[in-house]
Amino acid sequence: MEELKINEQKRISLIFNSDSICKKIKFEDRITIDPEKTIQQFASLHCVDRYSAVIFRYVFPEFFYPVDKKNIECFSHRHIVGLFSLTFQSIANNQKFFWSFPESGLHPKNQAMLGDIIILLSDVKLLNRFFFKVNNHFFDNLLIGLPNDDKDLNILFA
Repeated sequence: MEELKINEQKRISLIFNSDSICKKIKFEDRITIDPEKTIQQFASLHCVDRYSAVIFRYVFPEFFYPVDKKNIECFSHRHIVGLFSLTFQSIANNQKFFWSFPESGLHPKNQAMLGDIIILLSDVKLLNRFFFKVNNHFFDNLLIGLPNDDKDLNILFA
């Protein structure tokens, strides 16, 4: 498979493969986070970190169990936990990263929720508010699996 090298990026760059562009996309200065790596990351975790758990709850609002490793069984759930675990590690280490097929295994409804999270990640102010709210226990009801309503989830973007 031929590689397509991308040298210049903005804060968020969206690249869509199609039948006419069947090249492996490679960024010189970024680590690639793909479904294989996300599943490996999930397997290596001892527990789900608070940041990934809140994002998980947003992407899967119908999941009414505590967000911990023993309750996360299907591919799409493990993929999202691993994706955000690696993403937040990269952010903490000031590493640039590239998501490859982040929508893998997701229902279209959950793909749309993931799109909202991409908006969150692209806005430094929103991202900082998210970290502040997680660190100050704004989401504790969501993390233990209590039924939530739209107000609980909309706090991500408030």
